[in-house]
Amino acid sequence: MAEQSRIEPCRPRQRLLFITPVTPAEAGNGLAMRAGLFLEALGQAYDTTLLVVPTSGPAPRVWSEFITARTTSRLAVCLDDAYGSPDTGDPAAPRDLAALRARLQPALSRFATAPVLEQVRGLLGDAVFDVVVVARLYLSPVLNALPALLASRPRLILDLDDDEVRTREQMGALHERRGELALARVEQMEAEKYRVLESEWVHRFDAVIVCAEADRSIVTARTGHRHVHVVPNGVRTATHPFATSHGSADQARLLFVGSLSYFPNVDAAAMLCREVRPRLQDRLALPVRVDLVGARPSAPVFELQALEGVAVHANVADLAPFYRGAHAAVVPIRAGGGTRIKLLEAFAFGTPVVSTSIGANGLDVVAGRHLLIADEPAAIVDACARLVTDPSHGARLASAARQLVEERYEAMTIAVAIRALVNNQP
Repeated sequence: MAEQSRIEPCRPRQRLLFITPVTPAEAGNGLAMRAGLFLEALGQAYDTTLLVVPTSGPAPRVWSEFITARTTSRLAVCLDDAYGSPDTGDPAAPRDLAALRARLQPALSRFATAPVLEQVRGLLGDAVFDVVVVARLYLSPVLNALPALLASRPRLILDLDDDEVRTREQMGALHERRGELALARVEQMEAEKYRVLESEWVHRFDAVIVCAEADRSIVTARTGHRHVHVVPNGVRTATHPFATSHGSADQARLLFVGSLSYFPNVDAAAMLCREVRPRLQDRLALPVRVDLVGARPSAPVFELQALEGVAVHANVADLAPFYRGAHAAVVPIRAGGGTRIKLLEAFAFGTPVVSTSIGANGLDVVAGRHLLIADEPAAIVDACARLVTDPSHGARLASAARQLVEERYEAMTIAVAIRALVNNQP
């Protein structure tokens, strides 16, 4: 008698809870794009519940098709009364130093009040998950609302993304360089609070994810965690059409893209407009225009529009025309951790890039091959002038940079890596 083939029963998909401080998206600011990258990966493999705790952006008003197609349920915490407005980049004004010193947690963890945690419990009820992924260290206290869930021993994954301790230290140093000593002290206190939060929470997670190898080494050494993994940022090349020509002959156009309320970006925009643009215009004897493009511009950014040749564009839906119109995307960042998705975005669009060393930190780039590196205003002027006057050089950089994105930073490839990492955790 022939042996009957054995029919394996279908295994139910595991349930996953994804906790994020921003609504995931395919485009937009860098944090939303990284959250979108994780949702892309996880929603294909798990029955995914999305919980948005909107500490780093506005609360979602409607759920996009991108989100609904990748989740089984979608929840959002209301922070209006218990938390106040979303973070604007500065954790406190100088006059609030005493109150800030008295607060034990970092500013972005100030949502973790009893009423908010009770709201989280109400939203999730008695749901049990096999996997919980938390985006960013400052959301770890959300887990205090879920003792029953933690008792079921789900796999816990933390996407640290940015090394907050080092980032806040750098921001403090930049404030000090600018003569803003009170704000420098604020950031020094924030760095120490992140260090304490990290020591309390990181070892509760089965795995920790960062976006660059340098961060992996630093976080591993500082925390002693044995399972720190690198998941780089990425972009979807299919939605970033490569253009072979940029700018025009009648004027030089520089582009800066980023969240325009985040202090390192505000500082970068001011340097680009006040120090680089006038010198470049004198050098070229051409009009020089700077386009500042991004979400939630702060008052100091809007004030830059009073300068000659500067325009601010808030909450732009389609960035492609700005990238096509620019001779160079400039990333004059002087503080901050992680990696800049917007730099990868410029690579994908084929726009030549001038960046500081910090702006390009964490990416596998080679100066002079993929982009030009310049750390001081005079050097940035030199680099921008070269790209404006020698388009062929910019084209060579752009071609190599696009190839780099396709080989190492393609979002769909990274999504596969995320899925494999989460699946393989014990």
